[in-house]
Amino acid sequence: MDSPSALDPPAEAAGPSAPLLVECVGLRKTFGGVVALNDADFNAIAGEVHALVGENGAVKSTLIKAIGVRIRPDAGTIRIKGQAQALGAPEDGHALGIRTVFQELTLLGGMTVAKNLLIGREPRGR
Repeated sequence: MDSPSALDPPAEAAGPSAPLLVECVGLRKTFGGVVALNDADFNAIAGEVHALVGENGAVKSTLIKAIGVRIRPDAGTIRIKGQAQALGAPEDGHALGIRTVFQELTLLGGMTVAKNLLIGREPRGR
C-alpha cells in the first residue's frame, strides 16, 4: 500500500501549472437506448482532491466506472499523465495506479477513515 503508483502526485504542491493526472474528454456511454454519459469531460490535477456530487441517477458512478475501467465508454478519450489509454479491463487501470472505492453506508470497523478511503489501493486476491 505504501509503494508509489503512476497516479501518485509529484512532490510539488498543486497549482495552476500542476500536471493533469487524469483527463477525460468527450466520454459517451449508452446502455441500450439510454444515454448515460454524453460528451462528459473530467480532469484530476496532481495534488488536488476531487469529489463528484449529485443526485441519484446523475451518472457519477458511470463516469467513475469508465475511469476505473469497470465499463468501457462508447466514445471519448481517457488520458493518464497526458498519454491516451486503451483501457479494456480493471487490470489495465490497476497497472496505472487507478483504483475505485465506491460509497458504502458503513465504514469497515476498526479502520480509520483514511484507511477506508485507501482500501481500493490494496491488491485483491482471487
